[in-house]
Amino acid sequence: MLERKADSPSYCFDWKSSEREERLERACAIAGIYEPQTRLQECMAWVGKAEMALGRASPEQKEAVKTQRSKFQADLQTAKDTYESARREQQAIEKKLDHMEAGFAQYQLLMFIDKRFINGNYARNPRNLADAMAGLPFTHDVHFMGVWQSYVRCSNLPCYSIGLSLFTNLFRSCGVRTRKQ
Repeated sequence: MLERKADSPSYCFDWKSSEREERLERACAIAGIYEPQTRLQECMAWVGKAEMALGRASPEQKEAVKTQRSKFQADLQTAKDTYESARREQQAIEKKLDHMEAGFAQYQLLMFIDKRFINGNYARNPRNLADAMAGLPFTHDVHFMGVWQSYVRCSNLPCYSIGLSLFTNLFRSCGVRTRKQ
């Protein structure tokens, strides 16, 4: 389960169980917003119909139509409040899930760097790191692929590195310093 450390913005968690629970909670929140949204649209339609009926009503019918319109407006306000509450809940769940995915992405990237660059006997070049980072989420609504899967997929693609020699040299010099220490 997801637990936030008191002194750190990162998360410690058992990814499999917490991800499933969060995804189920998110699916329920998304499904839960459709009913209030439908109710809101229905209430808006009824208030509109009451407004039109008020304009067409005879003087004797106006009081009854005004009473009905005020009931529809009260229902509309209740539906608006319910919809806003469901929307805020959905946004809170999305934000929480985004933080979880970011924490997991950081964890995976650190594991990749540890296994590939620090403790592994693999080539230390920026291309390996770039291939691993290509699948990380950079904004919400982008599906998270994972560091290892991203590395496997992207390492098979051609790379045209134009103008990256400064970064490449810097990265190599950091690798040389790390090996000497």
